[in-house]
Amino acid sequence: MKTFNKFLMVCLAAATLVACDKHDKLDDLVFVGKMAPTVYWAVTSTTVTAGDSVPFTAQYYTTGESPVSHLEAWYDIVEIETKEVSAPLLVTFSYSVTSNIETQRRISSSACRYEHSEAYGENFGVNSMGDTTRFKTTYKFNGKFPTSNTLSTIAFGDGSWDSAQVCKYFGDDFMQKFKDTIELTMRGTLYPAPYNKVAVNNHWKDYQSAWTNMRGLSGKTFATFLDSVKNETESMLAGYDIYDYFFKDSVLPNEVDSMFQTVTFADLISSGSADMINFKRSYKLNSQLKCFDKAGTAGLSLQAVIELN
Repeated sequence: MKTFNKFLMVCLAAATLVACDKHDKLDDLVFVGKMAPTVYWAVTSTTVTAGDSVPFTAQYYTTGESPVSHLEAWYDIVEIETKEVSAPLLVTFSYSVTSNIETQRRISSSACRYEHSEAYGENFGVNSMGDTTRFKTTYKFNGKFPTSNTLSTIAFGDGSWDSAQVCKYFGDDFMQKFKDTIELTMRGTLYPAPYNKVAVNNHWKDYQSAWTNMRGLSGKTFATFLDSVKNETESMLAGYDIYDYFFKDSVLPNEVDSMFQTVTFADLISSGSADMINFKRSYKLNSQLKCFDKAGTAGLSLQAVIELN
Protein backbone atom coordinates (compact mmCIF):
# COMPACT_ATOMS: atom_id res chain seq x y z
CA MET A 1 0.00 0.00 0.00
CA LYS A 2 2.84 2.37 0.86
CA THR A 3 4.49 1.61 -2.46
CA PHE A 4 1.26 2.43 -4.29
CA ASN A 5 0.89 5.75 -2.42
CA LYS A 6 4.44 6.74 -3.31
CA PHE A 7 3.78 5.86 -6.94
CA LEU A 8 0.56 7.96 -6.91
CA MET A 9 2.36 10.98 -5.46
CA VAL A 10 5.06 10.75 -8.12
CA CYS A 11 2.42 10.61 -10.86
CA LEU A 12 0.57 13.67 -9.45
CA ALA A 13 3.79 15.66 -9.23
CA ALA A 14 4.68 14.80 -12.80
CA ALA A 15 1.21 15.76 -13.97
CA THR A 16 1.52 19.10 -12.18
CA LEU A 17 4.83 19.85 -13.89
CA VAL A 18 3.37 18.99 -17.28
CA ALA A 19 0.32 21.19 -16.58
CA CYS A 20 2.50 24.16 -15.61
CA ASP A 21 4.54 23.80 -18.77
CA LYS A 22 1.47 23.48 -20.96
CA HIS A 23 -0.51 26.39 -19.48
CA ASP A 24 2.28 28.86 -18.73
CA LYS A 25 1.12 32.24 -20.11
CA LEU A 26 4.55 33.95 -19.99
CA ASP A 27 5.14 33.50 -23.71
CA ASP A 28 1.72 34.99 -24.42
CA LEU A 29 2.32 38.10 -22.32
CA VAL A 30 5.95 39.02 -23.02
CA PHE A 31 7.05 40.21 -26.45
CA VAL A 32 10.76 40.75 -26.87
CA GLY A 33 11.59 43.35 -29.53
CA LYS A 34 14.66 45.19 -30.70
CA MET A 35 16.49 47.39 -28.23
CA ALA A 36 15.77 51.06 -29.07
CA PRO A 37 18.30 53.85 -28.59
CA THR A 38 18.03 55.86 -25.40
CA VAL A 39 17.71 59.63 -25.77
CA TYR A 40 17.37 62.58 -23.39
CA TRP A 41 16.98 66.24 -24.14
CA ALA A 42 16.60 69.60 -22.43
CA VAL A 43 15.11 72.64 -24.18
CA THR A 44 16.59 76.04 -23.41
CA SER A 45 13.19 77.66 -22.88
CA THR A 46 9.60 76.41 -22.83
CA THR A 47 8.29 79.79 -24.08
CA VAL A 48 9.41 81.24 -27.42
CA THR A 49 8.20 83.78 -29.95
CA ALA A 50 6.38 82.20 -32.90
CA GLY A 51 8.80 81.98 -35.82
CA ASP A 52 11.86 81.58 -33.61
CA SER A 53 13.70 78.30 -33.19
CA VAL A 54 13.74 76.24 -30.00
CA PRO A 55 17.32 75.41 -28.91
CA PHE A 56 18.01 72.18 -27.04
CA THR A 57 20.79 69.92 -25.80
CA ALA A 58 20.51 66.20 -26.60
CA GLN A 59 22.28 63.15 -25.19
CA TYR A 60 21.83 59.64 -26.56
CA TYR A 61 23.31 56.18 -26.84
CA THR A 62 22.33 52.70 -27.96
CA THR A 63 22.80 49.26 -26.46
CA GLY A 64 21.27 47.54 -29.49
CA GLU A 65 23.10 45.78 -32.29
CA SER A 66 22.23 48.43 -34.90
CA PRO A 67 24.19 51.73 -34.78
CA VAL A 68 22.48 55.13 -34.53
CA SER A 69 21.35 56.64 -37.84
CA HIS A 70 19.84 60.03 -37.02
CA LEU A 71 17.53 62.00 -34.72
CA GLU A 72 14.31 63.89 -35.42
CA ALA A 73 12.36 66.57 -33.55
CA TRP A 74 8.62 65.89 -33.64
CA TYR A 75 5.70 67.96 -32.38
CA ASP A 76 1.97 68.46 -32.70
CA ILE A 77 0.25 71.86 -32.68
CA VAL A 78 -2.47 72.64 -30.13
CA GLU A 79 -4.60 75.78 -30.35
CA ILE A 80 -5.85 77.30 -27.08
CA GLU A 81 -8.72 79.75 -27.40
CA THR A 82 -10.18 81.63 -24.42
CA LYS A 83 -13.15 83.99 -24.47
CA GLU A 84 -14.76 86.00 -21.70
CA VAL A 85 -17.51 88.61 -22.01
CA SER A 86 -19.69 89.92 -19.19
CA ALA A 87 -22.17 92.69 -18.41
CA PRO A 88 -20.87 94.22 -15.15
CA LEU A 89 -23.56 96.86 -14.56
CA LEU A 90 -26.45 94.46 -14.16
CA VAL A 91 -27.75 94.51 -10.60
CA THR A 92 -30.18 91.66 -9.95
CA PHE A 93 -28.45 89.00 -12.04
CA SER A 94 -25.17 88.39 -13.79
CA TYR A 95 -24.59 87.38 -17.36
CA SER A 96 -21.33 86.29 -18.93
CA VAL A 97 -20.07 84.14 -21.79
CA THR A 98 -16.84 82.25 -21.16
CA SER A 99 -15.03 79.42 -22.89
CA ASN A 100 -11.62 77.78 -22.86
CA ILE A 101 -11.09 75.31 -25.69
CA GLU A 102 -8.00 73.34 -26.71
CA THR A 103 -7.96 71.91 -30.25
CA GLN A 104 -5.26 69.85 -31.90
CA ARG A 105 -4.55 71.60 -35.20
CA ARG A 106 -1.80 69.26 -36.42
CA ILE A 107 -0.94 65.74 -35.40
CA SER A 108 2.60 65.03 -34.30
CA SER A 109 5.02 65.01 -37.24
CA SER A 110 8.71 65.49 -37.91
CA ALA A 111 9.91 69.10 -37.88
CA CYS A 112 13.66 68.67 -38.26
CA ARG A 113 16.25 65.90 -38.85
CA TYR A 114 19.74 65.70 -37.37
CA GLU A 115 22.31 63.28 -38.77
CA HIS A 116 24.31 61.25 -36.27
CA SER A 117 28.04 61.91 -36.05
CA GLU A 118 30.72 59.99 -34.21
CA ALA A 119 32.20 63.39 -33.42
CA TYR A 120 29.38 63.82 -30.89
CA GLY A 121 30.85 60.99 -28.76
CA GLU A 122 31.92 61.95 -25.26
CA ASN A 123 35.03 60.73 -23.46
CA PHE A 124 34.90 57.17 -22.14
CA GLY A 125 34.44 56.74 -18.42
CA VAL A 126 36.36 54.75 -15.80
CA ASN A 127 34.43 51.97 -14.11
CA SER A 128 34.13 51.35 -10.38
CA MET A 129 37.14 48.99 -10.45
CA GLY A 130 39.36 51.85 -11.56
CA ASP A 131 40.32 50.41 -14.91
CA THR A 132 39.73 51.89 -18.35
CA THR A 133 37.19 49.36 -19.54
CA ARG A 134 35.31 50.99 -22.34
CA PHE A 135 31.76 52.05 -21.64
CA LYS A 136 29.06 52.30 -24.32
CA THR A 137 29.67 55.55 -26.18
CA THR A 138 27.33 58.40 -25.19
CA TYR A 139 26.74 61.14 -27.75
CA LYS A 140 25.89 64.76 -27.04
CA PHE A 141 25.09 67.70 -29.31
CA ASN A 142 23.27 71.03 -29.36
CA GLY A 143 20.48 71.58 -31.87
CA LYS A 144 17.33 73.55 -32.51
CA PHE A 145 14.01 73.07 -34.28
CA PRO A 146 11.89 75.70 -36.08
CA THR A 147 8.45 77.14 -35.28
CA SER A 148 6.07 79.03 -37.57
CA ASN A 149 5.34 82.75 -37.30
CA THR A 150 1.75 81.97 -38.35
CA LEU A 151 1.25 80.63 -34.82
CA SER A 152 1.60 84.03 -33.17
CA THR A 153 -0.75 84.81 -30.27
CA ILE A 154 -3.83 86.90 -31.03
CA ALA A 155 -5.33 88.80 -28.10
CA PHE A 156 -7.53 91.78 -27.37
CA GLY A 157 -9.57 93.13 -24.50
CA ASP A 158 -9.73 95.80 -21.78
CA GLY A 159 -10.82 98.46 -24.28
CA SER A 160 -8.65 97.43 -27.24
CA TRP A 161 -11.46 95.70 -29.12
CA ASP A 162 -13.71 96.78 -31.99
CA SER A 163 -16.85 95.41 -33.64
CA ALA A 164 -14.93 93.85 -36.52
CA GLN A 165 -12.80 91.83 -34.10
CA VAL A 166 -15.85 90.63 -32.18
CA CYS A 167 -17.56 89.53 -35.40
CA LYS A 168 -14.41 87.75 -36.57
CA TYR A 169 -13.61 85.87 -33.39
CA PHE A 170 -17.02 85.53 -31.69
CA GLY A 171 -19.34 85.38 -34.70
CA ASP A 172 -21.30 87.94 -36.73
CA ASP A 173 -24.41 87.69 -34.56
CA PHE A 174 -22.71 87.46 -31.16
CA MET A 175 -23.26 91.07 -30.09
CA GLN A 176 -26.97 91.01 -30.91
CA LYS A 177 -27.47 87.63 -29.23
CA PHE A 178 -25.64 88.89 -26.14
CA LYS A 179 -28.05 91.81 -25.79
CA ASP A 180 -31.10 89.71 -26.69
CA THR A 181 -30.34 87.26 -23.88
CA ILE A 182 -30.19 90.08 -21.35
CA GLU A 183 -33.34 91.71 -22.69
CA LEU A 184 -35.19 88.40 -22.64
CA THR A 185 -34.36 88.04 -18.95
CA MET A 186 -35.35 91.59 -18.02
CA ARG A 187 -38.38 92.03 -20.29
CA GLY A 188 -39.61 88.47 -20.50
CA THR A 189 -39.87 88.85 -24.29
CA LEU A 190 -37.97 90.61 -27.05
CA TYR A 191 -39.07 94.03 -28.23
CA PRO A 192 -41.57 94.82 -29.75
CA ALA A 193 -43.55 91.87 -28.37
CA PRO A 194 -45.59 92.66 -25.21
CA TYR A 195 -43.43 92.48 -22.10
CA ASN A 196 -44.02 90.28 -19.07
CA LYS A 197 -45.08 92.36 -16.06
CA VAL A 198 -43.51 90.02 -13.50
CA ALA A 199 -40.19 90.05 -15.32
CA VAL A 200 -39.91 93.83 -15.71
CA ASN A 201 -40.84 94.47 -12.09
CA ASN A 202 -38.32 91.91 -10.85
CA HIS A 203 -35.64 93.74 -12.84
CA TRP A 204 -36.46 97.39 -12.24
CA LYS A 205 -32.99 97.87 -10.70
CA ASP A 206 -31.39 96.65 -13.93
CA TYR A 207 -33.45 99.16 -15.92
CA GLN A 208 -32.42 101.84 -13.45
CA SER A 209 -28.74 100.95 -13.94
CA ALA A 210 -29.14 101.11 -17.72
CA TRP A 211 -30.94 104.47 -17.38
CA THR A 212 -28.36 106.11 -15.14
CA ASN A 213 -25.08 104.25 -15.74
CA MET A 214 -25.31 103.26 -19.41
CA ARG A 215 -27.27 106.26 -20.66
CA GLY A 216 -26.34 108.88 -18.06
CA LEU A 217 -29.94 109.99 -17.50
CA SER A 218 -31.33 111.51 -14.31
CA GLY A 219 -31.89 109.19 -11.39
CA LYS A 220 -34.56 111.53 -10.08
CA THR A 221 -36.49 111.18 -13.31
CA PHE A 222 -36.31 107.39 -13.09
CA ALA A 223 -37.64 107.52 -9.53
CA THR A 224 -40.89 109.03 -10.86
CA PHE A 225 -41.59 105.72 -12.64
CA LEU A 226 -41.57 103.75 -9.39
CA ASP A 227 -44.03 102.94 -6.67
CA SER A 228 -43.43 101.07 -3.42
CA VAL A 229 -45.07 99.16 -0.61
CA LYS A 230 -43.77 98.52 2.86
CA ASN A 231 -42.51 94.98 3.44
CA GLU A 232 -43.92 94.28 6.89
CA THR A 233 -42.04 91.03 7.46
CA GLU A 234 -38.63 92.37 6.44
CA SER A 235 -39.22 95.61 8.35
CA MET A 236 -40.07 93.73 11.56
CA LEU A 237 -36.94 91.56 11.25
CA ALA A 238 -34.70 94.51 10.42
CA GLY A 239 -36.10 96.92 12.99
CA TYR A 240 -36.61 99.63 10.40
CA ASP A 241 -38.86 100.26 7.41
CA ILE A 242 -38.03 98.32 4.25
CA TYR A 243 -39.93 98.93 1.01
CA ASP A 244 -40.40 96.83 -2.08
CA TYR A 245 -40.23 98.89 -5.29
CA PHE A 246 -41.85 98.25 -8.65
CA PHE A 247 -43.01 100.17 -11.69
CA LYS A 248 -46.20 102.12 -11.13
CA ASP A 249 -49.22 99.98 -11.92
CA SER A 250 -46.64 97.27 -12.81
CA VAL A 251 -46.36 98.91 -16.23
CA LEU A 252 -42.99 99.32 -17.94
CA PRO A 253 -42.91 103.00 -19.03
CA ASN A 254 -42.47 103.59 -22.75
CA GLU A 255 -39.58 105.92 -21.97
CA VAL A 256 -37.72 103.15 -20.15
CA ASP A 257 -38.50 100.52 -22.77
CA SER A 258 -37.38 102.83 -25.59
CA MET A 259 -34.25 103.77 -23.66
CA PHE A 260 -33.19 100.16 -23.34
CA GLN A 261 -33.53 99.61 -27.09
CA THR A 262 -30.79 102.21 -27.60
CA VAL A 263 -28.38 100.41 -25.26
CA THR A 264 -25.51 98.93 -27.27
CA PHE A 265 -23.24 95.94 -26.79
CA ALA A 266 -20.47 98.37 -25.83
CA ASP A 267 -22.74 99.84 -23.12
CA LEU A 268 -23.53 96.42 -21.71
CA ILE A 269 -19.91 95.27 -21.35
CA SER A 270 -18.58 98.56 -19.98
CA SER A 271 -17.81 98.85 -16.28
CA GLY A 272 -17.18 102.57 -16.59
CA SER A 273 -13.40 102.18 -16.43
CA ALA A 274 -12.86 99.11 -18.64
CA ASP A 275 -14.71 96.88 -21.07
CA MET A 276 -15.34 93.35 -19.84
CA ILE A 277 -14.34 91.51 -23.01
CA ASN A 278 -11.23 89.41 -23.54
CA PHE A 279 -10.13 87.11 -26.31
CA LYS A 280 -6.92 85.14 -26.70
CA ARG A 281 -5.82 82.55 -29.23
CA SER A 282 -2.43 80.99 -28.61
CA TYR A 283 -0.58 77.82 -29.53
CA LYS A 284 1.59 75.22 -27.86
CA LEU A 285 3.76 72.43 -29.20
CA ASN A 286 3.97 69.03 -27.56
CA SER A 287 7.46 68.09 -28.71
CA GLN A 288 9.69 65.02 -28.49
CA LEU A 289 13.11 64.03 -29.76
CA LYS A 290 13.35 60.64 -31.49
CA CYS A 291 16.59 58.74 -31.96
CA PHE A 292 16.58 56.18 -34.81
CA ASP A 293 19.03 53.37 -35.39
CA LYS A 294 19.83 52.09 -38.87
CA ALA A 295 17.25 49.31 -38.49
CA GLY A 296 14.54 51.96 -38.08
CA THR A 297 13.94 51.39 -34.35
CA ALA A 298 13.32 54.67 -32.52
CA GLY A 299 13.80 55.71 -28.92
CA LEU A 300 11.76 58.61 -27.53
CA SER A 301 12.73 61.41 -25.18
CA LEU A 302 10.41 62.84 -22.55
CA GLN A 303 7.88 65.36 -23.89
CA ALA A 304 8.64 69.09 -23.77
CA VAL A 305 5.69 71.51 -24.01
CA ILE A 306 6.61 74.73 -25.85
CA GLU A 307 4.29 77.73 -25.52
CA LEU A 308 4.36 80.22 -28.41
CA ASN A 309 3.68 83.93 -28.09
